[in-house]
Amino acid sequence: MTTIPDIDLQSALNDRLYDEFPTLPVAWENVEYAPTVGTPYLRAYLLPAESEVITLGASPYIERRGIFQVDCVYPVGAGWSAAKTQAAAIVAAFPAGVSFVYNGLTVRVDRSWPGPGMPDANGWYKVPVSIRYHSTYRG
Repeated sequence: MTTIPDIDLQSALNDRLYDEFPTLPVAWENVEYAPTVGTPYLRAYLLPAESEVITLGASPYIERRGIFQVDCVYPVGAGWSAAKTQAAAIVAAFPAGVSFVYNGLTVRVDRSWPGPGMPDANGWYKVPVSIRYHSTYRG
């Protein structure tokens, strides 16, 4: 099967998130999702950076980098503890150096970190987690 870098990258990261947190609802990128009032959920999307050609030739090595953004979305007014605890669990599930494979494409985590908690739309509070990744494949 041919590796399709952007699709395989996002699938690898999405699968890892689902495997680590199968009981939490996730609002996946461009998939309709209606949150249940009072029920925490995650929101995941890919923020790709510009790719870089590492070698030249007919089938060069190409490196993809970017950030897999996961927002921990919790009901507003319930305090910060649960959302920040979930963010810490996501950071622990995507530690620096971990790698995983999807469709022959290996994705490696460079590092992950939580951002500041902040109000979100429609009565929600979120703590974003940024997961910096990279992957090298043959073009």
